[in-house]
Amino acid sequence: MSIPVDLDPLLTRVELPPDPAPQVARLLVLAAAVTAFATADSVFSEAGIVAAATAGFVLGNVELPHQESVHRFKRDVTVLVLSFVFIALAALLEFSELLALGVAGLAVVAVVMVVLRPLAVFVSTIGCGFTVRERLFVGAIGPRGIIPALVATLFAIRLETGAPPSDPAGADVLLGTVFLVILVTVVVETGFARWIGAALGVVRSVDE
Repeated sequence: MSIPVDLDPLLTRVELPPDPAPQVARLLVLAAAVTAFATADSVFSEAGIVAAATAGFVLGNVELPHQESVHRFKRDVTVLVLSFVFIALAALLEFSELLALGVAGLAVVAVVMVVLRPLAVFVSTIGCGFTVRERLFVGAIGPRGIIPALVATLFAIRLETGAPPSDPAGADVLLGTVFLVILVTVVVETGFARWIGAALGVVRSVDE
């Protein structure tokens, strides 16, 4: 014997969006990125990241409805992905392996901070209208290291679990070096960003 159930109280508690179009737009953009990644990666190995980035560039320059909703969704997904990447990178690394890099690891960090990153910023901002001081400031605190972290995590997993000959020691050195660069640059450059900007005259002095 069936027992009648009154579903009205349950239905009234479900909050449906008044306009499902923004949600559909967010899902379509995400589906486009995933489809581009999967299609390119199936044709040529490691091409998925480039394809997804290209798809994002194209969609970002097209007049799509509900762009503000898509941008908010992108920010939320970015925070989630960044958190996962750095947690995965830290989980693959032991503190003893970080200390084993020693002076050589610190030398690599110094070269990246003082030479490579400022040089990359100067080359990539040619003709953009920035002053020399502004370019120095961006070179000092601009890059965050998420792309190297992604690539290092992927390569380390391949080196440790890939087909023979695997190279666990090489994976440890790669992860340790990338993590040390990110750690030192975040602590030193981002922590002193206000002082660096004030010294270069691109932001207000810390005393103001």
